Amino acid sequence: MDVFPFNTINFLDRVRLDKGVGSLRSIFERIAKTNPEKAANLINCRNLRFCSVFVLQPDIERLKLSSRLNWRNQTALNIVDRIMAGDTSGLYSFTEENREKIYPVIKWILETGSLDDGLNSHYDKVLDMTALLLTKLYNDKSVLHIIAHMLFMRYRKGLYTYDLLWAFFESCDPGSLVLIANGLLSAHRKDVQLACELLSFVPGIKTYRGKNSVKTYLKVLNWIEENFLFLYRTGESFQQFSRPMSYAVSLEAKYLCKTVSEDNKKTFRSLSENEIKLLDRFRKFDNQTRVLLADYSFLLYRQNTDSWNTWLHYPAEKQLEIAKAVIGGLS
Repeated sequence: MDVFPFNTINFLDRVRLDKGVGSLRSIFERIAKTNPEKAANLINCRNLRFCSVFVLQPDIERLKLSSRLNWRNQTALNIVDRIMAGDTSGLYSFTEENREKIYPVIKWILETGSLDDGLNSHYDKVLDMTALLLTKLYNDKSVLHIIAHMLFMRYRKGLYTYDLLWAFFESCDPGSLVLIANGLLSAHRKDVQLACELLSFVPGIKTYRGKNSVKTYLKVLNWIEENFLFLYRTGESFQQFSRPMSYAVSLEAKYLCKTVSEDNKKTFRSLSENEIKLLDRFRKFDNQTRVLLADYSFLLYRQNTDSWNTWLHYPAEKQLEIAKAVIGGLS
């Protein structure tokens, strides 16, 4: 049974937040020496934040309270030990073997731990790895808003973000780009700067200078919506490039109006003989022409699929002539 109701802040968390980590450790030690059961109940309480468990780990071990910890805390500290030891393969193996049972623990670490993000580099490393496990191993997209918030807060403070960025983009979810685009509306200059860097693949974003933020934001949302079905993860990261193109539009998918695989630009499981011929012809154009044809193809497809199918089978010259007339000449 929980010591406190779930909707109240835990005693240990309150001490840490009000008086600091040093006071928390001193008070916890005093309680543990006089009443070990009470100390265990406090740290096993359901509404405790991960941060308090993390900072108390040395005291838990020194005071020989490890055996009194519940499954959540034992598992969390096991995960911490593996991450601190750099035992990535062991961590993945441990997680896979206990996949369903461990999932709520990993999510608890990130959800409650993110409230104290920036505590120190070791703590942030644990959060980064649990974020990666949730997005890559569990394909949990419900935590993306938490990761995005952590990214912007760290960037403001000049803290390490590369591994957290990796975790965020490993979700391979084009919808998550909206969370980044929200930074364009921020009053904080660094939020806007980060959003522009992460959305560098969106046309026009590189020349954005912070003016007309709402107009730019709406343009970005419109671009994401238009290309959502054709966006794929490139695999580029900040470890490799100063301005990685994290996502790209599959022009071939957009031209044929076929949904792209989010994590693989090889989008087509099977193509008809006619579709193969259409793509062979499409690939012979330069990139600007392919962009024009792909944009017009999807525009027409959304308006009238019968007209689109007719246009798609026109000779290349006629396709291009119509596309130029509607969308405009090549820039």
